[in-house]
Amino acid sequence: MDDLSTRTTGTTSSTGASAGLDVRDDARTTAGTTPAVTMLRRDGRGVVRVEDTFATDVDDLWSAIADVDRLRRWLVDVEGDLRLGGAVSVRFTSGWEGTGVVQECDPPHRLRVAMAEADESVDGAAGTEIVAVVRAVPGGAHLTIEDRGLPLDEIHFHGAGWRVHVEDLGVHLAGRTPEEWRPRWTALVPDFETVEVGDA
Repeated sequence: MDDLSTRTTGTTSSTGASAGLDVRDDARTTAGTTPAVTMLRRDGRGVVRVEDTFATDVDDLWSAIADVDRLRRWLVDVEGDLRLGGAVSVRFTSGWEGTGVVQECDPPHRLRVAMAEADESVDGAAGTEIVAVVRAVPGGAHLTIEDRGLPLDEIHFHGAGWRVHVEDLGVHLAGRTPEEWRPRWTALVPDFETVEVGDA
C-alpha cells in the first residue's frame, strides 16, 4: 500500500486559558522529555493537544507519522486508499477501530485526517479530526498533534492515550520497540482525571 510520506500538498473540504498536564517520569523521548498534554473545551467538544521535540530531523519525523510501515510500529495499522481524499480503515494500538479520510497533506509539515467509528460517517456529528504539525527547532524536530471533536466526558481517557502514543513515537524514533500500550495508559488515567479541562 502507498503512503503519504512523499505526497504533494493538498486539501479537501470538510463539513486562552488551558489546563495542561506534563507529568515527568522515566518514559523519555529521544530528546529527553515527556510529551506535554493539554486538554481543552472548544464549541462543546473536547480537544487533546500533545507536543514534544525529538532528536531527529523533520523528514524522519514526518516519515514516522505518514509512512504506513512505520505507523504500525508505534501507533496504528492503516488499510485502504491512503491518498488525499481517500478512505482508510484504522486500528490503533489502543484497540480503537474506525475509518478516516485524509483531508489535508502538506509534506513534511502538516497532516489532517477526519475520523469516525467504523459504523459512523466521518462527516457526522460524532466524527473527530486529527491534525499533526511538524516543524524544525534547534536540535531536532517538534511535533504537535491535536485530536479534535472528542466527547468531553471521555477527554481524560484520550489525553492519557495520546501521552502514551507519543511516548511510543519517541521509542520508535530511537530504534526500539514500544512496550504494551494498555498497562501504561491504565496507570496514567487517574492523573489525567484530576486535571481541569480548559477553554480553547
